[in-house]
Amino acid sequence: MAEADLDPEGLDLEDPQAWISHNYREHLITKVEKWNPIWDQAPQADVFSYCISIAQLQRMRIQRLQIQLASAARKAYEGADTDSNWKDWDKTLSEYVSAVQEHDYMEQRGSGGRDPFLITGERYMDRKVLEQVMHGFQLSESTDSNPTGEPSLRVWQTTRRAPVPTRGDNRLKKLLARIGIAAIGTAFLIVPMWLLIWVVWEDTWVALWSTTIFVAVFGVLMACVLENEIAVLSASAAYAAVLVVFVALVAEQARGQDEKGS
Repeated sequence: MAEADLDPEGLDLEDPQAWISHNYREHLITKVEKWNPIWDQAPQADVFSYCISIAQLQRMRIQRLQIQLASAARKAYEGADTDSNWKDWDKTLSEYVSAVQEHDYMEQRGSGGRDPFLITGERYMDRKVLEQVMHGFQLSESTDSNPTGEPSLRVWQTTRRAPVPTRGDNRLKKLLARIGIAAIGTAFLIVPMWLLIWVVWEDTWVALWSTTIFVAVFGVLMACVLENEIAVLSASAAYAAVLVVFVALVAEQARGQDEKGS
């Protein structure tokens, strides 16, 4: 959002909706276009749809509540806050805290594979809704979040799915996620073990560099999966400790066999 757009000039404290809409509409509605594979040479008409961000609506709601609280704070400071006003801003404050918590939840859910807080034309059911809601709508180029002005290319889905997955879908997704994590974790332990046993007899420096690379890749992977910085550091440190201990044991055994041979 441009800094000039945030100029408070034109803000009506009694009716701030127009000012909020002007400053937050940039990422509220964007255009998405159907992606066609290269091998599909059949001529097709331009197919596009829209993407509506419910999270952006939530930010607009938070901004409105913030304006109300700012006005209430001034009245309280100047001593003009009556008992009725107190009850009003007390309720507004609770709504503001709940709105921020709900936005944090939206951000957390948005990091997954299917964001339920986006109404996007790439999904079959969403596209059918948007065809009716957005009929005759013309998106202003100034509000397109894409700096090139071109719509985002998306793969059009043809299956019917609800905005949120069913319990069966969730169970299957969590099962596959656990299996995937188990496979990746096992690979990150077994592959270095075989590699270190193979190279440590020849060159300790190669073993150290291999360990460093594996720890670095593991740390980047944890940073992509985990959101808590302490959790990323703890997991990376624990993995590094396992590899370092293993390298030390294998190196000590290699030195012992070299001494016997000499």
